[in-house]
Amino acid sequence: MQIGNHSMSVRLVFRGDNLGAAFADFATERLARFALEGRVVETGAEAVTVEAAGHHALVDMLEICCSVGPLQAVVREVRREPV
Repeated sequence: MQIGNHSMSVRLVFRGDNLGAAFADFATERLARFALEGRVVETGAEAVTVEAAGHHALVDMLEICCSVGPLQAVVREVRREPV
């Protein structure tokens, strides 16, 4: 969903190995660092859902950053859906 000319709102579902609390904390910190609105929901050791809203370039940066993730996490799949 587009908000204004340059903003968007998406749901990013990250799946992989070791994506528990450490990954959720990492994603929450990145939301704040990129000044995005949203929330992070840990759905087990293999999946974390991130809802983010803000400037489309910052949302893209969040997705790329979380795809790399913290050292102990291995992201194998990212699904992006408009909200």
